[in-house]
Amino acid sequence: MKKVTGISSKWRGDKPLIWIGWQVNKHCPFQCHYCEKFTWGDKNPANFTWEVYERMADKLIDKYKYGHMEFTGGEPLTFPYLDQLISKFYDAGWTIGILTNLGKRKEAYKHWIGKVDYVCASYHANVINTDKKREAWFEKLDNMGTYIPMICRIILDPKHWDHVLNVFHTLRTDNLLLLEPVRLLAFHNVFSNDKDLADTHYTLEQNKTIDTLEARIGHATGTKLPSEITLTYDDGTTETNEGLEAFNSVSVLSRSRQNNFKGWSCDIGINSLWVGGDGQISKGGCHSFDQKFIGDIDKLNEVQWPTESTICPYDLCYCDLDTIISKRKI
Repeated sequence: MKKVTGISSKWRGDKPLIWIGWQVNKHCPFQCHYCEKFTWGDKNPANFTWEVYERMADKLIDKYKYGHMEFTGGEPLTFPYLDQLISKFYDAGWTIGILTNLGKRKEAYKHWIGKVDYVCASYHANVINTDKKREAWFEKLDNMGTYIPMICRIILDPKHWDHVLNVFHTLRTDNLLLLEPVRLLAFHNVFSNDKDLADTHYTLEQNKTIDTLEARIGHATGTKLPSEITLTYDDGTTETNEGLEAFNSVSVLSRSRQNNFKGWSCDIGINSLWVGGDGQISKGGCHSFDQKFIGDIDKLNEVQWPTESTICPYDLCYCDLDTIISKRKI
């Protein structure tokens, strides 16, 4: 298998791709066994006042000028100021994505019609664990796809292995933009010397199966993110994709365990940022997990904004929001 030696990410021509991940809270009612407790241990839907969040949004819009904002959690639908943040970035001309577990009634999502470029719904079989719940969840997903661009991520839970594989292979995609299988990583092992430890959720056979899974492109139309990703390989060839296909080309690297960029020069912090649910800011999701923070949203005058690329110190890039940012093997 040929290996990636470079990722070049662009936005509307020759401008660099700007991709911000904002974890608006750490409050999630699902409490999945494979998620870190920080995603469901916080009982506060919001940890600051609207004025603090508004100032952070204004700072991002002023600093980066353009880009893609992806709101996540916890569960962002429990965050009381989500609609206001969506409107602010939409009015500034940004593209917007939402990661959610669809735990709210479908009417809650209709406020976003015309403002968000996609809603990415994660299917957690350990919580949606009865036939009745599963039928209702997928009915909601399909119905929402008729009025808002939808992506579905099937979390490949090893405790429900046969079921999640069946769902991935058979789910109707008429009203979806993309159906993506998602490999779980054992976060506590991501920064270890033995990168294979990150796959301990799965058996050897399951790992090999995930290595070969390819996302299913749906039949829905609508969103067209102005992004372009070029992958350079060790044999000198390149592959360029646009829009959601570009993001998918990067997520393949995680599924096939080609997300080891240790020693590479990476533009996280310059062309990306991670805002944590507790208000702490880091260059990317990796630095957040490793607690390498550059500041806090309620102390913006003290934030140490990065000015140069980062040499990756980690064995694995565990988040696609970080993987998608330009990086080079050196």
